[in-house]
Amino acid sequence: MEHINLLDCDGMPYCAMIDGMCVEGIISVENGTVFLCQNRKNGNSARDKKGFLYSWNVYDGSPEHLESNQVIDFKLLESNSPELKNMKKLRLWSVGNIVKKGEKTATIIDSFEGFVQLQFKDDTKSMFTRIEKLEEEGWSL
Repeated sequence: MEHINLLDCDGMPYCAMIDGMCVEGIISVENGTVFLCQNRKNGNSARDKKGFLYSWNVYDGSPEHLESNQVIDFKLLESNSPELKNMKKLRLWSVGNIVKKGEKTATIIDSFEGFVQLQFKDDTKSMFTRIEKLEEEGWSL
């Protein structure tokens, strides 16, 4: 496989395994350092996480630095890939966003692989459910 200089890939989508965890995200390049921004694995924090919760520092992004920072199976995503379409949807349904259905509102307090936990306004109850089910029931951002 041909090596791509990740220092030239700011804003590009990717998927990989970070420390044994499958992730999808966006690359952020700051001052000659490559960060893999995503919502699953917390690491050295980038200033611009591209809308994600966490970032993972891979220094110059070389194959050696990917490997030494427990990143394997790295690949850039094409604009029509199913992984990218799914990632865009999951980014919208992320922690801190407000969802509504009619007069009901809730805050997303946790998010994991197509599931979210909602905290309802003025209520101590929370609910953990699939994003698809919420959309089917008429919930929206």
